[in-house]
Amino acid sequence: MHRTSNARLAGARWAQSPMVAPLAVSHSDSWPCCPAQVPQRATHSAAVSAVQPWLLEVLAALPQQPCTIIVDGYVWLGPGEKGLGAHLFDALEGRTPVVGVAKNPFYSATEAVEVRRGGSERPLYTTSVGMPVEQAAAGVRSMAGPYRLPEMLK
Repeated sequence: MHRTSNARLAGARWAQSPMVAPLAVSHSDSWPCCPAQVPQRATHSAAVSAVQPWLLEVLAALPQQPCTIIVDGYVWLGPGEKGLGAHLFDALEGRTPVVGVAKNPFYSATEAVEVRRGGSERPLYTTSVGMPVEQAAAGVRSMAGPYRLPEMLK
């Protein structure tokens, strides 16, 4: 079974709405996936190697490098267990902090900070590398949008 993922790239400051310009990119990729193991995609080496090359090309083409990159998912899946965000941080040679924002809990991600937004009882789960996770969580709390999910991550 394969699933297809669409990725988007947009820029903004933490508390601003996402910019439509100067860059918005869509990319589709697929990876092997078992329905009972959906979080496996965050560590699946094929997914990591398939996503990073195009993402690194897009980041290199930006007129100015971002000061922080936010990914939809976990940076860390557990103590020392890298998710896609940590692999991206390594690929960038540690030059840019990466913040992960996940919509669902992951059993071994014990260091994730819960962030509640928009009056929702369901938290978002924030992880980071290259910046303290508390600072990342504060940034996610301040992101634009009245609902649980910030506008930039929709």
